[in-house]
Amino acid sequence: MARRQFLAYAAAFICGLRCFARASDAHEEMQDFSCRSGENEETSARQNVLLQRRSQASFQAMAELLMEEVSNSTTKGRSSPKPGGAFEGCPAAPGPASRAPTPQYELPLVQSGVSDCTAQELRLQSADSKGNIASSCCKASSLSCAGCELLWTTGKKQCAACVGGYQLKDGKCSICENSAGWLNDAGDSCYRAACSDTKHRGLSSNRACCQCGGGHREATPFAFNSVNLVLAASGISPDFSPIPRTASKYSVDSECELSKYGLSVNGETGALELSKACGTIGCGATEPFSVKCTLTAHQTPELNATAVVSVSASRFSYGQSHLIAGPSALTFKPILGVTGASMACVPSSAESWLDVSADGTLTVSSSNRNDLKKLAGLTGTQMGLVGGRCAVTATVGNKEVKAVVAVFFPQVWESFSYDVVKVSAAVGEAALPMKVTGVDEELLAPSRFSVACESSISGAPFAFDAVTGVATVDGHVAFTLDVASGTLEVAPSKALEKTLDDHLAAIHSAVVVGDDPSPSPLLGECEGDCDRDDHCATGLKCFQRGHDEPIPGCKGNSATLATQTDFCYDPAPGWAKPIQSVNVGNQDFPSAGLGECEGYCDHDHQCATGLKCSQRDGYEPIPGCEGATFAWDYCYDPAKAIQLGSNLDLSFVGFDDTRRKTFSLSCKVYGHYEFLEQPLGLPARMVASPAIMLQLRDNTCWVNRVSNFVGKTRKSSSSDLKSCWRSCRSAPDCTDFAVISGECYFMDGLCTRPEDECALKKESVYTKIPRCGERNTCVAITDSIQGWVSGMYCPVGDSTTGPVYKNEGPTIPDTLYMAKYEEARDGSRSGCASGMYAIKQADPSQDFDNPESSYIELKGAIVKCIQISDFVDKVFSQGLATAGEISGEVSGLSCGAPNTTSSDPEADNEQGKEKGTAVATLIIDDPATEEEADHRVHPCECFPEAWGAVAPVTDDSFTSVPAGSGNSFTPSPFEIVSGTFTCEDEYIIDGKVIIPDEVALCVNMSFVRAYPDAWLTAGRALGRIELAGVGLSLQEHVPFNVKSNLSGCLFFFEGEVAIQKQCRLYTACNTLVREPGLIGTLKAMPTPQKQYCRVADPEKCWAVSGRRSLLRASRAEDRLSCEWMDLISQCDHKLLMGGAGVEKCARCAYKDASTQSFIHKTVIPTSFAHGQKLGVSCWQERFRAAPVASGSRSGGETLTCVSG
Repeated sequence: MARRQFLAYAAAFICGLRCFARASDAHEEMQDFSCRSGENEETSARQNVLLQRRSQASFQAMAELLMEEVSNSTTKGRSSPKPGGAFEGCPAAPGPASRAPTPQYELPLVQSGVSDCTAQELRLQSADSKGNIASSCCKASSLSCAGCELLWTTGKKQCAACVGGYQLKDGKCSICENSAGWLNDAGDSCYRAACSDTKHRGLSSNRACCQCGGGHREATPFAFNSVNLVLAASGISPDFSPIPRTASKYSVDSECELSKYGLSVNGETGALELSKACGTIGCGATEPFSVKCTLTAHQTPELNATAVVSVSASRFSYGQSHLIAGPSALTFKPILGVTGASMACVPSSAESWLDVSADGTLTVSSSNRNDLKKLAGLTGTQMGLVGGRCAVTATVGNKEVKAVVAVFFPQVWESFSYDVVKVSAAVGEAALPMKVTGVDEELLAPSRFSVACESSISGAPFAFDAVTGVATVDGHVAFTLDVASGTLEVAPSKALEKTLDDHLAAIHSAVVVGDDPSPSPLLGECEGDCDRDDHCATGLKCFQRGHDEPIPGCKGNSATLATQTDFCYDPAPGWAKPIQSVNVGNQDFPSAGLGECEGYCDHDHQCATGLKCSQRDGYEPIPGCEGATFAWDYCYDPAKAIQLGSNLDLSFVGFDDTRRKTFSLSCKVYGHYEFLEQPLGLPARMVASPAIMLQLRDNTCWVNRVSNFVGKTRKSSSSDLKSCWRSCRSAPDCTDFAVISGECYFMDGLCTRPEDECALKKESVYTKIPRCGERNTCVAITDSIQGWVSGMYCPVGDSTTGPVYKNEGPTIPDTLYMAKYEEARDGSRSGCASGMYAIKQADPSQDFDNPESSYIELKGAIVKCIQISDFVDKVFSQGLATAGEISGEVSGLSCGAPNTTSSDPEADNEQGKEKGTAVATLIIDDPATEEEADHRVHPCECFPEAWGAVAPVTDDSFTSVPAGSGNSFTPSPFEIVSGTFTCEDEYIIDGKVIIPDEVALCVNMSFVRAYPDAWLTAGRALGRIELAGVGLSLQEHVPFNVKSNLSGCLFFFEGEVAIQKQCRLYTACNTLVREPGLIGTLKAMPTPQKQYCRVADPEKCWAVSGRRSLLRASRAEDRLSCEWMDLISQCDHKLLMGGAGVEKCARCAYKDASTQSFIHKTVIPTSFAHGQKLGVSCWQERFRAAPVASGSRSGGETLTCVSG
């Protein structure tokens, strides 16, 4: 809801509370000005928003509650109002489009009751992740209360610790927020950064961090209870002051009329007081009055906060128009004594639990609590406020007076929980929001929520900012809590990577590190790290740990071991039974009680004789049982408890840094009822959730694999596994590393060519997969029995049990999902148990998929369950996992082809050809081959036949290559020039010009001269020869003696001279000669026994490179060379000189195939595997590489496919 609308509803609702307290016969006596709407000024509105979040005053939180309830009610739907659209004649609440009036807060005044703090004190509280609550009382007039969580118990009782979001200085707390996302050059947040003026991205720690005097600071908001006084009273009771006190200087606005009625505000404390000029309230006024003023707290010269002070006076008052009752009998006394008091309430049943004495004292009794439950404070508000409104009539002196009050008895939450108790997320990804469940919506919700967590990383503390709801570890965001609704969103920031590296790199595994895929000797009992049972000695098994579970039969604090590191254990004693979830929902217990390792239980009497119910908050071990779900309780045999940790001590440690880093937060969320004093027996006005486990995981996974590589590069700075791992992790282009003979090597790229072409074959390496997470990384599944189950399963959303993975099949039945098995959803199935992952078929008619929230419900049939608990967790923590016939491996995402197109808008026109942008300026090379430019063909280069008609190869060039020739063949005669040009006469064969009977005869004769031996042999055998290239036959008789004049014909001209057809055959042609009156075509005959190759695009070739070569505008090594280049250049030169006599010039179309290297070239693939590399350089004929960073190579760079 928009802020203005939200405040408007809040103001309207508070107005409703006041009108609820108004009796029809007391309108003249009790004038109510609080339903009036004021102008909504931006400053006060902003302070009101801050007030909702940041004030720690006990009474102020009621306003926060009322505003939140109004916001909720507009979306939940309420009962229809009475005719007229308002309650009891109050103005109707503004609609969504109405302008929001300035809200006036009616904060409840809680008198006496069960509390260890006096009416002049504010209760301060702090709670930890284990449910321990500490309280202290702060004198309301003290500057130490605002934003304070705990006071020193000695000395001046100054603040010892501030609420998150406040900074402690000189015993006082003030709002300060570090600059969001700020990190120094080392990646440290404000929590660890040293204070200095050194700037990082334009901001130093002295400017960004609160602890260094910087950060974003705001004035602490405060509230001021509305005041209802008694006319002509000689004093103000009780005390009305800013809550909390935030400043030593206060002022009111110039329009304030308090002095008119004998009232003033203390300039130092902000408290309401009688003015010295007048000794009574009203200063002689006889009629009720109401005054509103703006009170400003000057916290510092730069920081000011304001609140509205609303003061009214009548002849009879309880100090407030509505009163909040507590759990036991409470009394509410009028400000001045009265006599003969009587009371009438609506509903009348309120008089069964609310009494009035003759002196006007109201007493709330708990004897009729059940009647209270049946009442509604406001019809359909769902506020959990039950009570009634009463008109109290009494006598003051000899006059009858009336006061109208609303008395509420809040019905609050006794407990609450979340829809899930365990959530995991990798840094940089977000899990589905965790929402509050297990509460009655008609009960009164807490005024705010907070959270306390304990981090599993020592030295990386947890902190919660009650101002913003942001929770951090080591100063980096871990999750956020909506302080109004309690919704928790786990979305750890990428900056947490540094914390994982700094603090988890030193966490040890145990005894022996299982770096070798097949350790020798095999691991013994309580030794690790193992991945499979065959890693352990005979009789032992590998204990697969998903979190920090203890190892059966081994001593040692499992919380200090690397999370998810697995150890060998002895299952022989037979005491470890699998957990069975017999009683989901804690009902329908077997008559004989739950058996061993059966659950869920709450008490010992629910278990069979001799068994006890385990009481767990996390992953505590259950004696004699294994595979227990987080925080659930099961029945166990206490006699077996002594067997745990009895036979071996984990006294040696090793190091394995190739596991995915994970740490946990054990948390409790608290709901605060800050305006109530111990409501309905709740301890310290708080209600706590059960324990919640949040797992935050590194977004880098590691897989041990065997593959082929292009080569390897030695890293001299690293030698052992640990240092080599660190080097690879920090290198953005490192995807695979290995420690070989004590030396660290980075692989130079995955080799995808045939194995015999790869430099390194079947190399065992550690593969790094960055940006790895359960919600953005695929899992490659292999099923050795049901092959159709195998495939790539990629995350598509979340269910209530965690991420859902999809393997897209060719048909709907072949499309499979992988998600955690849930008996309540999937039904009971043999071979499936809680914690296992199920392979399910797609069922589009039943499956539910919400793309906006990424929530998925799967209804399809189960194909099988993977026979290991938390299979996907193990895949992501270890890189791979095996369970029977199923194996899974983290799979790096493939990469698409790099974009090599030009951004020049003129690339496809003549200007682009002149500039060179018409040609791909990047040269793409496969490092796996010795040849260069594997994925790039220049328009002037020959191309392999397999390239096809793909740019830059034109359709004409591709179709001119005979099928199966591999672009190495003898082409047809090649046209040099059309027009009036021919060769020198001295090279005419026999000095004769042929006057053919047919035009084609000239071509035939040129073939005879070019290939005399072939012609004679064929001619003698057949008597005639068919010339397929020309399509005509050559008769045996020729116009001259062939046998006596056999010499090579390399060029020929066919055309006309004065309408007479001519054919001239040449043995050479060095110069194009223009002959007036002659018109025709000069062609070149391919040299006998020579193989040619066709270039990709002759026209573009000449436009980009040929003419520059002609004009000597390029380097010598870049100049174009092709068959008949000299004559082609002469023709183009004549075009440049005007083109007289030239109809058409040829372009470079053929090269000598024996001098060209092009067979290795291939069109760039559409995708590349994780770890595959590409060399990238510039087309040096026109461009030079410009290094843009330190260490860049001028000759080119290497692109590495790194998981997409």
